[in-house]
Amino acid sequence: MPAGEFDELVDRAHRSGRAVAAHGIGDAAVAPAVAAYERAHRRWPARPVRHRIEHLEVCPPELLRRMHAFDVIASIQTVFSAGGIESTRALLPAPLRPHLHT
Repeated sequence: MPAGEFDELVDRAHRSGRAVAAHGIGDAAVAPAVAAYERAHRRWPARPVRHRIEHLEVCPPELLRRMHAFDVIASIQTVFSAGGIESTRALLPAPLRPHLHT
């Protein structure tokens, strides 16, 4: 989904008090979703909505802090990670390996 469409969807959902669950395994997918959640929370601060990231695996500390600031739920699927965690770790750039949630 294009970023503009996702932002609009999150804004409409948040404004009406509904949470959005976005699929994002790594930081490249998670960061834009978190940014959309942040914008919605700032635009509609009176709405206490808890958005989610589904299947989160790679999350650097700064991104995790941003998620925490807006109470974003990290739905970590450890069952998926258990079978292929070493192959996933091997594919990641070295700086991201410590941030792989298992």
